[in-house]
Amino acid sequence: MLRMKRTVIFAHYDSDNYIHKYVIYYLTKLNKIANTIIFVSDSHLSKKEKKKISKHCSHLIVGSHGEYDFGSYKRGYEYCVMNGFLKNTDELIFCNDSCFGPIPNDGFNGLFQNSDIKQYDFYGIFMNNYGLKKQYEEYFYIEDIPHIQSYFFVCKPAVFLSSWFIFFMKNITVQPNKSEIIIQYEQGLTALLKEKKHTIGTYLFFEKTKINTKNWQEIL
Repeated sequence: MLRMKRTVIFAHYDSDNYIHKYVIYYLTKLNKIANTIIFVSDSHLSKKEKKKISKHCSHLIVGSHGEYDFGSYKRGYEYCVMNGFLKNTDELIFCNDSCFGPIPNDGFNGLFQNSDIKQYDFYGIFMNNYGLKKQYEEYFYIEDIPHIQSYFFVCKPAVFLSSWFIFFMKNITVQPNKSEIIIQYEQGLTALLKEKKHTIGTYLFFEKTKINTKNWQEIL
């Protein structure tokens, strides 16, 4: 059985310009299921910090940009396009260092061997049913804005090679706050996928009563 070719774009940020052990662990597990890892840091990393991950990554892009995880995703995606990586990629994985994992001993095998999610053009770990809305310069959460969370999602070629996705990634810019990042990019990406009639799904069963993965004990 041929192994699927996967490329990872990993977004990193640390206010102290440091790479923690859990990030290295995360990368070692990603290496088990991916051919290429592009590590993009929104921090100023020293040579010492870069050396920690150099053997785990195919390429490092380092430098503060202030565009949160989607800004790092944009830079990693552009690098992949420029270097022709996506021509031989079956699945493009976007993930960041905002969570610890994978927790299972078999790493990501359970996720990528799951027959139910292989059918989707786009899938993630979890879908949040609560979304942000802005009204009169105030942000508030409301129900029934389901969107796949941006800490880990996977695209098939039907998505990552499409003209609309290229346009979406190219136009990621600095936003005034994290709430706008969520509205414009996290929620916006799921909305675009639905508009373009792509199939989407999640690894964890979607329950509308769940808010997000901060309820990690309950999920486990």
